[in-house]
Amino acid sequence: MKLWLTLVGDIAYCIDKELYKAIDYLREQVRVLIEHQEKQNKRIILTNSQRMRIAAKAKRLSRKMLEQCTELFTADTVIRWYNKLIAENLIYKCNDQGLILKLNNRAENNIIAEVGQGRMSYMKLVEGPMTDAVIKRNILYHSGENPTFYFERRCGRANAAHTDYNIYYCGGNPDVSQAVLDKNQRDGVDAHSLAVDPMFVDPENGDFRFKPNSPALKLGIVPIDVSKIGLRDGVAAN
Repeated sequence: MKLWLTLVGDIAYCIDKELYKAIDYLREQVRVLIEHQEKQNKRIILTNSQRMRIAAKAKRLSRKMLEQCTELFTADTVIRWYNKLIAENLIYKCNDQGLILKLNNRAENNIIAEVGQGRMSYMKLVEGPMTDAVIKRNILYHSGENPTFYFERRCGRANAAHTDYNIYYCGGNPDVSQAVLDKNQRDGVDAHSLAVDPMFVDPENGDFRFKPNSPALKLGIVPIDVSKIGLRDGVAAN
């Protein structure tokens, strides 16, 4: 038994050693990439999807390991992405709040459509200060008449966040979406946002792809790939 334990320990040591060599090699490649970018005076700018992919992998690591193996971005930056970024979601026909935001959450490039009536809101802002919060490039879509696009508490308000490049649309009563936009612009936000039909392909049947002339594209809203959303044949639910 003692021999087996010794053998297992030796194997684990060898694997560990090779793993650290591999990590060191990858880190050196990244350092070279950083040096190359710095010489050309270029910043590495990531999309929301890329930030989320990195953050999801980083979340599996301990803080100590993350600090040891990260080069392009600090551990604090990557953890902040994981904790704060809410991006590229399609929220459709939910019977509760669309998004609940607080403090320095960042809601970017989301589609929120057909949230339930009554006390339900598309965006519920519950806790401030929101001075570093971001609400950008989101589409709030309602085919009925009386949506609540924002539910704001005194400590959480859209005009305290970096709010812009959004689309508000109330098909049953366009004056509602225009009123929301007018209020936000009077409050100093949503300068480039629109109260227009985002021109989805077939929203009544859940097809939220953009038509070629959609105003969302002009605002820089990135189409959301819904091909892998939801349950599919041959894929088990977690």
